[in-house]
Amino acid sequence: MIAARLILVAEHARHRERAEKGKKRMPIVSIHMRKGRKPEAKKMLLRKVTDAVAESIGADPAKIRVLIHEVDDSHWSVGGISYEDQENGT
Repeated sequence: MIAARLILVAEHARHRERAEKGKKRMPIVSIHMRKGRKPEAKKMLLRKVTDAVAESIGADPAKIRVLIHEVDDSHWSVGGISYEDQENGT
């Protein structure tokens, strides 16, 4: 099973000063998930997350940044056991 988890919606620090002057900040969404999703699925995820952020906080979609961090199964664990070891039964 491939897990995906939305980790955080943050504001880009460089734009903090402008935001304090009444301008909106640039939202950044960081998604960590296991490797293995098809490119089409990742493209759809990027579009849908952008749409959701734009709708929920009123951000301009052109300013929303979405980052996907793909993690190898040997570098992702649950309960101290990597997904790689869980799938291999070790």
